[in-house]
Amino acid sequence: SLSGRICFHMSVSDPTAAKAKTASPRESIEIRMLCFWKDAEVNTMPTNDNMHRDMIKSPKEYAIQLKGSNLTSASLCQLLLAIVCKLPLVGPLFNRILGSKMKEIAYSGNAADYVDRFVQAIGSFPTWPGPSKAWATVQMKRHATVLGGIEGITTTLVEDQLGYQGTRNFSQQAKADIVANLLGSNSYMSICKQHLKPLLK
Repeated sequence: SLSGRICFHMSVSDPTAAKAKTASPRESIEIRMLCFWKDAEVNTMPTNDNMHRDMIKSPKEYAIQLKGSNLTSASLCQLLLAIVCKLPLVGPLFNRILGSKMKEIAYSGNAADYVDRFVQAIGSFPTWPGPSKAWATVQMKRHATVLGGIEGITTTLVEDQLGYQGTRNFSQQAKADIVANLLGSNSYMSICKQHLKPLLK
């Protein structure tokens, strides 16, 4: 393949292979490695700071966060649907009908149910892609104040145009309730000030 032709390659010659009638066919062995240069103009050696070791999570916990729910924050509707989808015969049918909409369950009716989800979203700010960080910086500077910037970013996150938070299909009133609850949440505002306030400098 083309992708295989534009990376480093090497081969070895084994003179005994041709003589062996039972020799195994040729195989490719792929090795991936990371290179670090300590004495370069830019020190690329891994440290606790540049590796964000404090943000490393277990794959299971991270999968739960990406899905946007866990057993403690799931609504009754989400739990019932999860149980139905596990039933023999009926479950696969429900999975087919619901498909990706399982992530977009109706609003629970309690805005506080969504605080953890958005605390996690802002808490992962150091790992956001460059364009997303740049967007957040523009939003903070456009609003000129910490609270204004946080409100603007929160409103956009809850609007959820890309479907990351599972709130995209909520009513505008439900979204407004969630935003108001987040802005009044100490844990949410604390994580926002930690990661978003420095963007105003």
